[in-house]
Amino acid sequence: MANIDTMIKLCEVLEENVNIENSDNIVEEYYKLASDVKMVCRVLKQGIAEVAEENHAMSLLLERPRFYTKKDIREMFDIGNEKALKILKKSVKKGYGVRLGNEYYINKEDLEKFLKSQNDELTE
Repeated sequence: MANIDTMIKLCEVLEENVNIENSDNIVEEYYKLASDVKMVCRVLKQGIAEVAEENHAMSLLLERPRFYTKKDIREMFDIGNEKALKILKKSVKKGYGVRLGNEYYINKEDLEKFLKSQNDELTE
């Protein structure tokens, strides 16, 4: 991947080598400069495309549903470990969360549904 530092360095080298006004052979220097500019443009386009692709991949990652753990539940509701674990265990029993080994997880949508169902049970 052509990173931004590489692209900047290419531009700096190109700037340093541009000195066609003092050249004895201006046409040859012009063609050399044009070739260098084309090469830098190709590298910049490639770098920009790669950065755009990485940004797209990151946005897709951030859009994925987030799974909450016991620690997240504890922090969200400002409760202790045992209460957070009870919430997760009950959510799994009710079909909202999942258990993998000794860990419990629930995504945002299912947590909202679970809490609403618990609220509905309490108000009946």
